[in-house]
Amino acid sequence: MQPTPADSLPLFKLGGRLVSRGLVGRLLAFATGCSIFHGQAGAQNPLQPAVNPLAPLSYPRGQGFDLNLAGTQLAQPSGLMLSFPAQVSFPPENKNGTEPARLLARVQPRPDTPAGLHVARLATRLGVGPDRLLWLDDLPGLQALPAARNKATPQVITLPSLVQGRVDAEQADWFRFRAEARQTLVFEVIGRRLGSAVDPQITLFDAVGRELKKGHANDAPGLQSDPRLVFTFPVAGEFVVQVRDTAWQGGADFHYLLRVADCPAATCAVPLAIRRGSKALVGFAGPRVDGLAPLEVQAPSDPFLSAIRVTPRGLTGQPGTPVEVQLSDLNELVEQEPNDTADKAQKLPGACGMTGRIEKRGDIDRYSFKASKDQRWIIEAKTIELGSPAEVLLTVFDAKGAKLAETNPTAAARLDWKAPADGDFQVQVEHLHLWGGPDEVYRVTLEPFAAGFTLALQADRFEVRRDGSVEIPVLVTRQDYAGPIEISAQGPLGITGTLSIAAGQPAKPAEPAGSLRLTCPGNLPLGIHPLVVLGTADVAGVRLARAASVLGPIRAGMANLSRLPTAWESQAALAVIEKAPFQITARLEPVTPVAPGKETVLVVTVQRQSDFQGEVVLSVAGLPANVTTAAVPITKDKTEARFPVKAAANAAEGKASLVVTGKGKIADKELGFNAGAVELTIKK
Repeated sequence: MQPTPADSLPLFKLGGRLVSRGLVGRLLAFATGCSIFHGQAGAQNPLQPAVNPLAPLSYPRGQGFDLNLAGTQLAQPSGLMLSFPAQVSFPPENKNGTEPARLLARVQPRPDTPAGLHVARLATRLGVGPDRLLWLDDLPGLQALPAARNKATPQVITLPSLVQGRVDAEQADWFRFRAEARQTLVFEVIGRRLGSAVDPQITLFDAVGRELKKGHANDAPGLQSDPRLVFTFPVAGEFVVQVRDTAWQGGADFHYLLRVADCPAATCAVPLAIRRGSKALVGFAGPRVDGLAPLEVQAPSDPFLSAIRVTPRGLTGQPGTPVEVQLSDLNELVEQEPNDTADKAQKLPGACGMTGRIEKRGDIDRYSFKASKDQRWIIEAKTIELGSPAEVLLTVFDAKGAKLAETNPTAAARLDWKAPADGDFQVQVEHLHLWGGPDEVYRVTLEPFAAGFTLALQADRFEVRRDGSVEIPVLVTRQDYAGPIEISAQGPLGITGTLSIAAGQPAKPAEPAGSLRLTCPGNLPLGIHPLVVLGTADVAGVRLARAASVLGPIRAGMANLSRLPTAWESQAALAVIEKAPFQITARLEPVTPVAPGKETVLVVTVQRQSDFQGEVVLSVAGLPANVTTAAVPITKDKTEARFPVKAAANAAEGKASLVVTGKGKIADKELGFNAGAVELTIKK
């Protein structure tokens, strides 16, 4: 995709930074993209490729690999979009790209591609397929074999390994390996974090089938109900690890990855966030991170990239599971102990982010800041959504120690607080349940209140036909800003469209505030392109820009997984597909008003493409009471159909919009398209 040229245009505020509209375009240009079909109609596209879940699921990080796609309607691919930079090709050998049930995509990622969960989206000349997940890792991968389902014949694995498997109902998978005396290994199952239906657990046994003491794990803190076990073997020998669903359920959706390695086990990064564009040292919190040196990380400057991933590596060089580091426009600080009493409170420089740790049971952290009378502050703690298992309680005190505000223990740890006077204040952070430990990490942000808005989309993938258009509903959440919002899109060159959301809209918060209509020229190349929907507004004298989130629809496709990679926040995709196989137009003859008891004629004309010469079945919606019609099809040898619209004698005066839908069959699939609305006037 070509970058948007930088012009001398107004500045936009992106999370506190002023950038030009041209820079916004360039920064959005590489962002990548449940499916919704909008052509001339708005019905779901039955010709979309149906791609099965990827098998295998895991692939080597930073190395070339082949994706063997299976499903239906996979022929004539136009592109494969991945959530990491890569070169993709469809080799033409062995009829590849011509058969509907299989397709080989050759992927060459960059060497610095981050490990972990990624998403792939296939487009063909006729549609875009579903989100499909894949995992990139440096551990050597292998597939669980049928023999692994029998305890008597466990599958032998060499370490380190990344095993891909699937559990069936009333079944477990068994894997045999060798460990040395005093060797520590990390066993981790990635199941729910893949959007899988499995609730996994792992158990260790010796060679004769006895369960090892402390050799069991179910829900590990911070892993969204996935298990992780750090185990030191007292003696050398052969051992077996069992993987199963906690309720002995199973099936096609119960897939998992089992990592076994002598590697670190990190739950989250420390600090949890770093300033955008800065260089920082990033450490780790978790059950096996002792002795790990912090990594020097250069944070990207991209204002719409929400997070990056870092991977911990120990002395063996074997990698642990990656964790995210959030990107921020605030000054990001790290807690300095001791700060557990009012007189030792750590001073904050005003607006900032603070990563801290509740080191032990009953630990309290205090931070002091200055505020002016009636100044409104947002004080918020993030933990679980950033990978930490901590739950915190926030309390604000004045300089004399009087409690001024406290978060609700049953709600998110967020305070919208106004200073009662000029002076010094303190915010106290403690564990909600008075727990503590090295893994109990939190991030508190302190910011003056700023009015604004956020945007969200109801889908993360869209289709637009050459010479067609697509309607994208936009959801708006306002924060003390009721003014107008301008909506635009950054996508492939040639796609155009804007939406103006009026002040006060939407009238009902859960409904879209409007639909962004994007139009596509007839000569745009077929393919799948990055798409970012952007909202801008003048808020309190500042030009504010916000990218729409697509995490909602992605989450819905992953069994409503609570925490997704935040780097996917604004990664939508737009597939440019072939022109509609036919288009219809409608008009009334005569167009003059129709009197009650009279009739007019509805004329529907079809324009067919060369690959469609079939019949078009018509229907009419929007008829007012006591007005009738009997639509007739446009037969394959005709380009027009005419039929009467009759107003009964008791038809009421007024206007109505008639919508004519035409349906035809392409490759045994029914496609429907609407004509533009036709205004019918009833008048005596």
